[in-house]
Amino acid sequence: MMPMRIQSCVVCLLLAMLLIGGGARLNAQTRTVGKIYYDDTLATLAYTLFTPNQSFKTYLIENCGRKVHEWYSNYQPGMMAYLREDGLLLRTGRDFSNPAFPSNGGNGGLLELLDWWSQRLWLYWISDDIHLAHHDVTNLPNGNVMVIAWEKYNYAQCKAAGRDTFQMPDNEVWGEVVYELQPIYPDSAVVVWEWHVWDHLVQDFNPAAANFGVVADHPELMDINYLGISAGVADWLHANSVAYNPVRDEVVVSFRETSEIVVIDHSTTTAEAASHSGGFHGKGGDILYRWGNPAAYQRGQAADQQLWQQHDAHWVEPGFPHAGELIVFNNGFTRPGGLSTVEFVQPVVDTLGHYVIGAGAFMPDSAQYTFRTLPGDTINSIIQGGAQLLPNGNLLTTQSVHGRFVEFDSAGKRVWEYISPALPLSLFVNQGFPVPSSGLGWANAVFKCRKYFPEYPGLEGNPLPHGDPLEGLPYPDSTCSTPVGFAQAMERNFEVFPNPVAEVLHMRSSVPQQADWMLVDALGAVVRNGRLRGMEAEIGVESLPAGIYILRIGKTWRRKVLVE
Repeated sequence: MMPMRIQSCVVCLLLAMLLIGGGARLNAQTRTVGKIYYDDTLATLAYTLFTPNQSFKTYLIENCGRKVHEWYSNYQPGMMAYLREDGLLLRTGRDFSNPAFPSNGGNGGLLELLDWWSQRLWLYWISDDIHLAHHDVTNLPNGNVMVIAWEKYNYAQCKAAGRDTFQMPDNEVWGEVVYELQPIYPDSAVVVWEWHVWDHLVQDFNPAAANFGVVADHPELMDINYLGISAGVADWLHANSVAYNPVRDEVVVSFRETSEIVVIDHSTTTAEAASHSGGFHGKGGDILYRWGNPAAYQRGQAADQQLWQQHDAHWVEPGFPHAGELIVFNNGFTRPGGLSTVEFVQPVVDTLGHYVIGAGAFMPDSAQYTFRTLPGDTINSIIQGGAQLLPNGNLLTTQSVHGRFVEFDSAGKRVWEYISPALPLSLFVNQGFPVPSSGLGWANAVFKCRKYFPEYPGLEGNPLPHGDPLEGLPYPDSTCSTPVGFAQAMERNFEVFPNPVAEVLHMRSSVPQQADWMLVDALGAVVRNGRLRGMEAEIGVESLPAGIYILRIGKTWRRKVLVE
C-alpha cells in the first residue's frame, strides 16, 4: 500500500493537474481567486501575509493581489507564520515522521526563523514520544518565542490524576504546555519559562485520586473530566492559539474542545507557574481568567455558552478601537445555526488589575461587541479562522476553509476581499476556474492571515516590488492601483526620557516630523494624547496613578513607560 503522505500528495497533484489543465472558466467576467474586491478609499493600506495550509511557501501580497514577496521552507506549516519586527519570518513546520501523534489537525513539531531571502537562521524541534508543538506561536518583545505543545499522559498517569478512565477510548490524554524559548542559533534553544495545564487540575470523580475537590469552587483549575465536544479522545483540550500581552504580562490560550479561552500569569517563575502562588496576581500558574463556556467549571448551563470551538484569541493593541479587549474568532461549529462571528470581550478587573469573579462565572456574561456580517455575506468557517482589528477600526477576517480574507469597515461593509489561489505542491488555480473542495473546505485553506502596515519595522529596508498576481491566467486589472514603494515613516527615530518618570516625560525625534502620540494605561485606555510637530514634545504625568503605561507614537512606535 502506498504510504499515506505520498498517496495524499499524488491525489493533490492529480487534482491540480485536472483543474489547471482542463475545463473552462466559469465566464469571462467571474473572479474566483485572487483579488475579488477592493475599495481603495476605505480599505487599509497594508500588506497581507499568509501561509497556505499545505504549502512550502509563505506569501506577502498588496491590496491588488499582486505578490510582493515570498519565503520558501522545506516544511509544510504547522500552522502559522508571523513577520517579526527584526524582519525575520517566524514559521511553524510540520513533522510527518512522529508516530506518537497521529494526524490530528494542527500538528507541528518544529519552529524556524527565516531571513528575507529564505535562509534558515534557526530550526528547533519539539517533537518526541511525549511532546509535539502544534498550531500557533507568538513573538515576545524580548526576542523570545512562545509556543504551545501537546504533552502525552498514559493510562496510569491519567487515572492517578482523577480522570474517569471509562471516558478514555484512546487510553491516553494529551495535556497542553506553553513554552517560552530563547533561540540559540542555529538549532538550539533555552526554555526560559513554561506552563503545564497538568499542574492545574481539579476533579470530583475519584476521592482517592489527586486533584479531588468541588469543581465549582475552583474556577482557577481545569476539570480533567470535562470533555466538551471531544467525547473523551486523547486531544482533550486542543489548544489552537497563543498570544501575549506585554502591558499585563499575561498569556491567553484558546482551548477549542472546551470552547473557552484562558488567561495565565507570565510574571511567574517556572516554579511558580507549576504552583498555586506567586507572580503579580499571587496565583502562580492557576487560571486568572476564563471565558466562553462556564459549564466547563460548573458555573453555567448550555444557555450561558458564548464561544463555540473558537480560534485566534488575542488582545487588541493599545491605541486601537477596543484597546485592551480580547478579540476571538468564534467558529460556531456546534452553535445553533452554525454561525461564525467575531467577539470583543472586556474582562472585568478590580482597581488593582485583578480579574473579578463572583458567585457565578467570570464576567462579562456576554461580549461587549459581536461582529456579524451584513445579509448576503458570511465569514463562516467550521474549523480554523482568524480576526485582526486594524488601527482605523476595520476588521480583517480569515474564512479559513475557503482560503478567503475579507476586510470590513466599522459599519460591516466589505471593503477588501481576496481568495487564495494557492494549492498543495505550490500549484495555483487559474483565474475564473473554481477552487476544488477538500475535506471540510476547499483545497486552498489558510489557517489565518495578518496585515502589516507600510511602516512596520520588519519591512524597513527590504525590497517590496509589486509583481504579478499569484493565480494563473490573471485578468488584466488596470483599474486597481496600490501605491508602489509605500512611504516609509520616520516615526521610529525617537528617544523618551526620563523613564521611570514622576512629573514630565520628554519625547525627542532625530528629525523634524509630525506624528500623533498617545499614552495608554494597563487596560488600554488613552490617558494622554496629542500631536508632535517638529522634534520635541512633553507629557505631564504628575497627576497619573503610579504604574506601567505604553507610549505610542504614530502607527508602530511604542515604548513601555513607568510612572512613579
